[in-house]
Amino acid sequence: MVVSDPERTIVDGLRHPQCVGGVTEIARAVFLRRKDLDVKHMVDYALRLNIGAVISRLGFLLETCSLETPESVSALQSRLTSTYEPLDNSLPPEGPYQARW
Repeated sequence: MVVSDPERTIVDGLRHPQCVGGVTEIARAVFLRRKDLDVKHMVDYALRLNIGAVISRLGFLLETCSLETPESVSALQSRLTSTYEPLDNSLPPEGPYQARW
């Protein structure tokens, strides 16, 4: 019985990065599986969760790994909130702020 797929696992990892070794491990997984991942599927999962931190993190991650499409960026940015969410909440809250995400 299948309970998840790679896209859902990545989105769940973005929701709880502390459970998967941090955003660095998620980024590594995305980069290694980039040819197999369905970006639209990941975006749909993130939008259904409707959690600002997940949406921001996914947008940043897709752009960092050069997997973004105009449609995915538009869909994710349309649901951004004005609050600041750290990329990885298990790290100290310091460093540059990425206004786009």
